[in-house]
Amino acid sequence: MVKKLEATTYGTNATKNTIGQITELADQSGVTLFDEYDFKGNLLSLSKQLCQDYKNTIDWNVEPILEQETFEQEFSYDAMFNETHFFKRSADKNNVK
Repeated sequence: MVKKLEATTYGTNATKNTIGQITELADQSGVTLFDEYDFKGNLLSLSKQLCQDYKNTIDWNVEPILEQETFEQEFSYDAMFNETHFFKRSADKNNVK
């Protein structure tokens, strides 16, 4: 069987402006969820979970074990599409950078 090294999922939710946008990317580092976009297509939030077995090639045909900790990022933009705010959060919601 051929190993699936990467998988990309595109969205269909008009409320979160994900139609035609990447909503999930599974790669060799783990899974990234692109949660929400603004009406201009700018990414507003994402979350990332890392794979536990980072030393071997990950096969996404067999769902790998992910770390418990989730890393979250939030973005905001001005009217000229310039990023104005960037927030990073770890699983401990009090740890905001």
